[in-house]
Amino acid sequence: MEVIMKKFLFINLFFILIISFGVFNIVFALEEATSTSFILRTPINSDGGGNSTSTDFEIDYSIGQIAVGESTSTDFIIESGFLYFDETLTVNISGVDSGTTLEGVTTNITTNSTTIPFGSVISNASVIGAQKIEVTTDASYGYRVFINETQPLTKSGGAQIGTVDGTNASPSVWGLGTGLNSGYGYHSGDHSLSGGDVSRFSTDNTYASLDDVQREIIYSSEPVNSEITNMVFRIETNNLQPAGSYSSSIIYSITGSF
Repeated sequence: MEVIMKKFLFINLFFILIISFGVFNIVFALEEATSTSFILRTPINSDGGGNSTSTDFEIDYSIGQIAVGESTSTDFIIESGFLYFDETLTVNISGVDSGTTLEGVTTNITTNSTTIPFGSVISNASVIGAQKIEVTTDASYGYRVFINETQPLTKSGGAQIGTVDGTNASPSVWGLGTGLNSGYGYHSGDHSLSGGDVSRFSTDNTYASLDDVQREIIYSSEPVNSEITNMVFRIETNNLQPAGSYSSSIIYSITGSF
């Protein structure tokens, strides 16, 4: 009698979202306001401390505005304190249903905004999940999204899921990393990035490995309204990969360029 034991690996990826506001390419020209009756030397601050001069410079000291915050009446709104920026950056991450075709593949698991539940992975069978990243921003110079992982997919005892041979700089067609028993990677649906080979993800079903360094996956050089980018995550193992429950966390970092 022959007994065949099936070996299962239970694998999950969890996601963390970090939003930051980068201030770039901004030049301020705070000019004096003059008339026949007055000179306003510091348009955003009240003067204080007097005027200092030498043969090389002149400094108008400032003690700041009287109050900080917003003051309103029926006739005006004053935003006191310093300079105010009204630009916005809104991000929505959503899951993708199993059976959805995108970026040249068809998903076979259902995901949500915080988890890629690869679930029980059977040897020599790819598991594919995806997420959608939707961004709206009026940032003058657009935005960028980066990805990194906190650690490799790891189980208790230290065994890890391997990587694919492709990198963010040079994604490759799907396949386990050279000499490895398992592999997982991602594909970005943004076909025009900002650095290196900007179209490196333009070929469908190509993948990059994850590591702990932030790698660009989405880029826009201008304001966008509900711009959606697909992110595909894929994993596969062979029968030599140790069984167990593997997990890791992935971080999306999103920065607006104002």
